[in-house]
Amino acid sequence: MMHSLISSMALETWQVALCLGVMLVVLFSTLMYWRRAKRSDALMHTAIIACAGICFCMMIIAPSLTLQSNPLRIDSAKSRHSMAQWVQQSQHADSYQIHGDGLRWAQWQDLPRLPMQITTTAVDPNSTKLDEVLDLDFPTQLTQGRVFQLSVQRQHVDGEWRLQLLAENQQVLAETRGREKRLSLQWLPPAVERLVLQAKILDQHGRVIEQGPIPLEVIAPQSLLVQARFAAPSFDAKVLNALLSQSQAKLDWQTKLGKTVTRFETAADVSTPTPTSSPTQASTAKPDLLIQDAAYFEQQNVRVRAQVLQQVAAGASLVILGANASDIGLWRRELDLRLQASDTSKEIIIDPLMSLSPTAWMPQVKSDANWYQAKGQSWMAQRAWGQGQIVWLGVADWHRYQISATNSLQVWWQTILDQAQVKKSLDWEVRSEPRMQIVGQRMRLCAQGLEQAELVLAGHEQGLPLLPVRDHADAQCTAFWPEKPAWLDWQARARTKSEVKSAAKLVQGKDTSTLAAGVVYVYQPEDWPAWQRAQARADTAAMLALAPVVADNTKVLRRSLPTWPWALGLLAAMLLLWWREQRDK
Repeated sequence: MMHSLISSMALETWQVALCLGVMLVVLFSTLMYWRRAKRSDALMHTAIIACAGICFCMMIIAPSLTLQSNPLRIDSAKSRHSMAQWVQQSQHADSYQIHGDGLRWAQWQDLPRLPMQITTTAVDPNSTKLDEVLDLDFPTQLTQGRVFQLSVQRQHVDGEWRLQLLAENQQVLAETRGREKRLSLQWLPPAVERLVLQAKILDQHGRVIEQGPIPLEVIAPQSLLVQARFAAPSFDAKVLNALLSQSQAKLDWQTKLGKTVTRFETAADVSTPTPTSSPTQASTAKPDLLIQDAAYFEQQNVRVRAQVLQQVAAGASLVILGANASDIGLWRRELDLRLQASDTSKEIIIDPLMSLSPTAWMPQVKSDANWYQAKGQSWMAQRAWGQGQIVWLGVADWHRYQISATNSLQVWWQTILDQAQVKKSLDWEVRSEPRMQIVGQRMRLCAQGLEQAELVLAGHEQGLPLLPVRDHADAQCTAFWPEKPAWLDWQARARTKSEVKSAAKLVQGKDTSTLAAGVVYVYQPEDWPAWQRAQARADTAAMLALAPVVADNTKVLRRSLPTWPWALGLLAAMLLLWWREQRDK
């Protein structure tokens, strides 16, 4: 403490000047008392004056003590067993010392935000399973008829490695191999069901690097509302109508046969041509997908075209079939799309079974800030428009493959719709956090569009209220700690007004209605340790950006000592000196 006190006395110029002045006054006063007082009295007066001078100088200097840091050591290798202890110790810590990969986002949410210092270790090129870091990417929910894709990213690759997808009975469903850091495989689920598949990663010697569960819920396809408008009939439009009808889409299909005649079609039937004075009249329902050929878009008046773009901005997807485009300037003005003439004699190979004819005008978006093209898809351009997407399709004559390559045609169109981000618009959305839910770790469900609702978990009678949170301004969330690994069903139910006032109180026999339902999968703590390490690294880096920053060159934190004891000592010395002066008179 004395060393800390002395080291803190880095004085300013004015402090040194005042202290020297005080010392001169003390020295002068001491000499005066020695001249006129007895030796015993002079010694006493000297001691009192010296004490007063010291107290005065200490008030000027204002010494401080260095604060001793109290960091909390967090070792990611012990996170499973030490989390409860860390939560308790964090209340008295002033920083974190991170060793290893760090913690996952759900674990960081249980700890207060403090300055962090991460100690990284060098990665051995000959990494073992303990050092392996994997990043998995796959959907946990898939519509029937869609292709399931699993991608695995490794940090270090030494030779050829394999990725396998196994059924619940360990039968190999799909396999891929390669020397790249990222491998992907595809598999088509046969039926609507909940599955817990297995993924196995093997090195070049056939040894298992990592194996873990792959939860997948295959759901029945939802009927999309498709609004299609064409300036003239075509075989391509007819085949597209058939493909969408087979997917159970609800069609609002109109084809102009002349200036005053429009044919209306649906998935179930085809109506007879009907004269109409307003062939561009839109459906009253909100479409999920808008399809128009280029000529129809060009022939629309400004008001109707603006209404279409407003629907796209609200979240719909617009697919433009560019085979009959003619007004290049309109596309530049309305959608900022540059078109250039193309050679229609050279067909574009889509896959080994399909090759399509290019349209007369192809998109030119290499240096465009708004439009972009996927790799190997020079015939298609895409851009965001508000909350929706606009896609320009620069190929035609796919009707030739309706019979000879039906599956390839279906997969091709499904790929286009996926890239256009076509999805069924819902009044609500519930998403789970974090990405990988683990038993015993905080899990959060956040909902949009569910006002005054509560979530009820399978096996629990009492609901969890959805409440506003700071980090999701547009959603309401609830948090809980799952108890066992399995599929976990949930339901969102409406709450009565009395329950809104007291969300935690369960009212028996209340009248509730189910607003939404869903399911999430909860993993075991031992599942996918290499994937957990990758998430811990990413989540710790994200938390580091949010944590309070303490720079390396900042001053050492100090605690100033109180000045009132020195002021009290000065006052006592002065009063004692005055009392002795009065006594000697």
